[in-house]
Amino acid sequence: MELSNKEEIIYSLESKLGSCIRKDPEFIFSCPNKDCESHKKNKLKLQVNMDKQLFHCWVCEYRGSNLYFLFKKLGLDTSILPTAPTQEELDIFDEEEKPQIIHIEKIPSNYSLIYKARDDSNNYIQAVKYLKKRKLNKLDIIKYQIHYQTDGYSILIPSYDRFGNVNTYFIRNIFDDIKIMPKYPKKEVIPNELFIDWEEPITLVEGFFDAFTAGDNAIPLLGSSIKTDFRLFREAMVNRPPLVILALDNDAFEKKTLKIAKLFYRNGFKIKIVRFPDNNDINKIGRASYEALKNNADYYHDLYETEYLLSQV
Repeated sequence: MELSNKEEIIYSLESKLGSCIRKDPEFIFSCPNKDCESHKKNKLKLQVNMDKQLFHCWVCEYRGSNLYFLFKKLGLDTSILPTAPTQEELDIFDEEEKPQIIHIEKIPSNYSLIYKARDDSNNYIQAVKYLKKRKLNKLDIIKYQIHYQTDGYSILIPSYDRFGNVNTYFIRNIFDDIKIMPKYPKKEVIPNELFIDWEEPITLVEGFFDAFTAGDNAIPLLGSSIKTDFRLFREAMVNRPPLVILALDNDAFEKKTLKIAKLFYRNGFKIKIVRFPDNNDINKIGRASYEALKNNADYYHDLYETEYLLSQV
């Protein structure tokens, strides 16, 4: 968004925060959070993007998806800003002001990293065979730190938060395909958060294996729902990825995919929906076929749901 009054906005911020570093569209100010270490040391760490209307302190994580919140905190005139926050943004910013819940899981001691193993046991051999069958390569096994069970036949896939802590994990038995997950605060945990680049399009899928097939920047929902009080949604609202791709399973398409698409669309996101033929899903068709479907996927729009329902008659 090109601002006609950019200098007026910068001048207002400088009146409270002091002179800034200009790297248009990024402007670096002093953080207004008095408890922030950068504020105490008089270092400029509050990054303001004038085009996206975002702000973010890289030290204390004070941030927001609309300059309105920063202006309100500083007691500045918000009428000079181009857009007011939506109700969802107001609710989300209230949540961001609360202390973040950091959930840490401990990987069971009877699981070991596959890529570090020097093991000729049948447990290890079957784990590797299973992952190859699921079309995972060595780089996937290393990147996602996949473990195998040393006293049984299952693999464990850990998920890491942005600080590198394990925030949940997923276990799948090799022979009977039973899935096991620990209890965790789903609203507060973003699976694979460590690997997310919010500057790039994100892809929402159902599970970890779906994420491996989808490639970089794929986030497993570990289910098929997301709501405004999920931290994943709040982070998306703050970071504003350029595109959200939905690659969920075909079952209950109307109840989950369209519902999620509508949620993001009404909050200003560009949405693409990947449609899988027949009863296929992302795992069944594989990476190459998925890429072709993704590239040809339609953008969600106001009449998308109506057109879909008519096509089912």
